[in-house]
Amino acid sequence: MTTPFTNPFLPWPKVRHYEAIPADGNLEEYQRNLAKDTAYILTHANYDEAKAGALPLPPLLADPDTGRAIHSPGEWPALRQKHRENLERILYGKLPPLPQASHWEILQEKEVFQGTCLMRIVRLTLENQGRSHQATLLCHIPRRPYPVPAIVALNFQGNHACTPDGDVPLSPWAQLSAHSRGAQANRWDFRLLCDAGFAVVTCAYYDFYPDHVLGRAQSVFRLFHPQEELTPRDRDYTAISAWAYGYSRLREVAAAFPEVDPAQIWAHGHSRLGKTALWTIAHDDQWAGAVSNCSGCGGAAISRRNYGESLECIDHVFSWWTTGNCRPYAEHPETLPFDQHTLLALAAPRPVLVTGAREDQWADPMGQFIAVLHAQEAYRLLGRSGLPSTEHPPLGELLMSPSQGYYERYGIHDVTDEDWRNTLRFIRQSR
Repeated sequence: MTTPFTNPFLPWPKVRHYEAIPADGNLEEYQRNLAKDTAYILTHANYDEAKAGALPLPPLLADPDTGRAIHSPGEWPALRQKHRENLERILYGKLPPLPQASHWEILQEKEVFQGTCLMRIVRLTLENQGRSHQATLLCHIPRRPYPVPAIVALNFQGNHACTPDGDVPLSPWAQLSAHSRGAQANRWDFRLLCDAGFAVVTCAYYDFYPDHVLGRAQSVFRLFHPQEELTPRDRDYTAISAWAYGYSRLREVAAAFPEVDPAQIWAHGHSRLGKTALWTIAHDDQWAGAVSNCSGCGGAAISRRNYGESLECIDHVFSWWTTGNCRPYAEHPETLPFDQHTLLALAAPRPVLVTGAREDQWADPMGQFIAVLHAQEAYRLLGRSGLPSTEHPPLGELLMSPSQGYYERYGIHDVTDEDWRNTLRFIRQSR
């Protein structure tokens, strides 16, 4: 099969740099070699739509092994399970099992926003076979006489970076506490969301898997595996599955709050966490829906397109995000038994909003839109409506049905108030 991936990935031999990390964890050579590869990859990515290619996607409603098509809703669960197993085996790996015990305690609580909202700091503790793992949650809950919907989302720089509030403790992770207080407050408009009647629960993604090549040993996987099984080579235990696990543990805490409606808790994620939100909802049927913001390759964007970030780039540069089985498929994405429309379809019939940004071509907004269009088959099979149009919407226009949504806004790879307002619009009309 002719593919659009005609240029060599690297002009020098591709080496698994993570395999050469010495036992003492010295990353100097690893970082130097990977930086050289990454610089080449970034400067040679394709952004010409004419060169992106148009490889056919695997049929969503056909068994990837036999090719037999399904025609009724009753046949979907078995096919969905096979799709999920393929995504697990090749791309994301298995989620950790449930711990033997889980409990949480409120560390701090106060009124904010002139008494219209409650800010709550919660410590979550997971225990298994004598080991414990903790995460700290930052919660904003509007004061209402009835249970409210909630948005659950991991954050990148620590809870303290989401707000300038000096009462929010600094992250215990040195890599995150180095970020100043309120450094990413522009991404977290808690006032807007609480005024709209939505609770927000967030937590640093490092609390479940530190986002670097040695992060596996400090991740939530340590509850279930000895340290010798959590090296950079142990790629079955991926960051994206650990973060997805974290999302569901946060959902459980939010669902236990008397102020929150447990049937209306949504997973929200940006960038690599947008990939995670989609994988989360594929595993946990208790979510009301998901919002995937600028998730790109490995998230909502089609892998068979040669545009922006590639699956081979993810597998090489971020080896802890994907399984060891991914490499041959990443080098030849046309051989995948699925594509990212399959991941989107695993959420059906629950609603999913996918977003892009004009200046974030690395995340391939058009590839995301194509995936949304092709995921419609599963929704329609289950009696739900797809998008109201197959035409890419004008910039800034939210194209949506109660089951699916897509828009591309002006701007960069970020989370903006425009994103939150569109998220609120989508959730409200989907309920």
